Amino acid sequence: MASSRAESQGSKKVAIVFVQLGENPSPTLISSAKYAQITNPNSRLILITDQEKTWKAFPGEIISAGNSSKKQSKHIVRKAKYLRSIAGGYWVNTYERIFALSLLDKILDLDTFIVHIESDVLIQSETILKNALQDIKLQGIGVPRMNKEQGIASILVSPSYVELNKALSKLEKLATEFPDSCSTDMNLLGLALNSGIISELPVWKNQSEGVEEPHEFFFFEGAAVGQYLFGLDPIHTSNTRISGYLNPEFPINLSSLRWATEGNSVYAYNGQERYWFTNLHIHSKEILPTPLESPKRWSIAISEANLEIPRTPTPNIPEVIHSSGYSLLAKLEIFVREKSKSMASLFRKKNS
Repeated sequence: MASSRAESQGSKKVAIVFVQLGENPSPTLISSAKYAQITNPNSRLILITDQEKTWKAFPGEIISAGNSSKKQSKHIVRKAKYLRSIAGGYWVNTYERIFALSLLDKILDLDTFIVHIESDVLIQSETILKNALQDIKLQGIGVPRMNKEQGIASILVSPSYVELNKALSKLEKLATEFPDSCSTDMNLLGLALNSGIISELPVWKNQSEGVEEPHEFFFFEGAAVGQYLFGLDPIHTSNTRISGYLNPEFPINLSSLRWATEGNSVYAYNGQERYWFTNLHIHSKEILPTPLESPKRWSIAISEANLEIPRTPTPNIPEVIHSSGYSLLAKLEIFVREKSKSMASLFRKKNS
């Protein structure tokens, strides 16, 4: 792996930041944090949470989010009050966690490079991270694009707290001006990408240039690579995990590449070209040790990715994130809202 460009960034402090809001705990946060601790030993590890007692095992520093006013998500809840209760407020908290990053000024130097990852994301080696960051020019913050209308903060990077804070202010203003278009964090980020307010992190080589070795490329992962290697969230696959999902939004068919590991890092290759991914979004919520800690598990994943062995679904996996809070009142509100949306759509078609 190329390292000379990474060495040129070696003096820059890096903070890897998780955010966990609400009483619906992520089953993967601690394992993802421990993974980051191994692969990025020189980075600060930080958790922002309003449930400090729940996360005493977090292997880094904790910032209390306190009793957040959640003002940034008020426009979402105003239209769908049930979002506060279903799944423990998961979708509201996912939206709010982006703005909770503003609390980093409590402990960070203002010039620290900030890398926020979701709790089901594995960050690969610091050499890959620094190489990937080397050639991008950030407008405040950067995130990968999910599709034409959505961004995804599976990984979100900012060169400093000052730039982060400026970008968060712009995002809040954007949501205020276009509340109907910013109903989720992904929609908000998509609108920000399309408006040029934030930067798009490259997910494939048509968006990025090679580094000093012309056949080596460094990318960021929205969701597709992790979905291919380890599958979708079991809620989408009848409560089982099975690898091999090909995300239709990704620029190429990932099964056309060859896959391998080097140390604790996963990469793909095609002829003379190697493709390194800064992060892996483990959408399936599987708890994964590093490749060096669990070579057998990763060997199976790589063999499945290379189509060398058949994919085997796991036994039934209980749903622990999305199923709670569906009271009779919430179900009624969801029914009325969906009915209204379908009626409005039908009306528009008749008058078009």
